[in-house]
Amino acid sequence: MTIPKRLKGLARKKWLDVVHEINPSTQLNIELLCQYCECFAMYIKATETVEAEGIIKTAGDNGAPYQHPAVGMANKSIDQMRRLYKMLSESAMPESHPFSMD
Repeated sequence: MTIPKRLKGLARKKWLDVVHEINPSTQLNIELLCQYCECFAMYIKATETVEAEGIIKTAGDNGAPYQHPAVGMANKSIDQMRRLYKMLSESAMPESHPFSMD
């Protein structure tokens, strides 16, 4: 499978990892796989940001604490990855890996 040009960095690496693990005859929805890889990259970047900057931030002059926005981005990325994983599992041939539910 040819790597879509839009995938860069971590998303591109994830694509290569997934494609390496599946049966070459497996037919996957390329758009769903791209989205999955992009969500994976966003999750990694968000968690790295939280690790570097902390979960809690402070705002303005009063220093009111709030959750780092990257925490929400990481959580949203995981939710999207789960939905995309399910969709990929349903669209892939049953014997394919890593999207097989068997």
